[in-house]
Amino acid sequence: MEPERITTPTELLAVHGDAIAPVWQLRELAGRLGGPTRLAEIASRYGHDAFLKAVEPVGAFLQETLDPRRLHAA
Repeated sequence: MEPERITTPTELLAVHGDAIAPVWQLRELAGRLGGPTRLAEIASRYGHDAFLKAVEPVGAFLQETLDPRRLHAA
């Protein structure tokens, strides 16, 4: 499916140093998605494994993303 056809609000988290899903690819995807999109970028020495090991920045992203006040504002 072409990203332009996806209109569901999307949250993306890019990690500098991720060799599997590099930041440039997530930036490109964010620019192509058809619906509201937020791209956050973090730095982590863990690269692609940041979602497992970079607890603070990933946790902050998830907390902000799932904040009920933010969800109801959309």
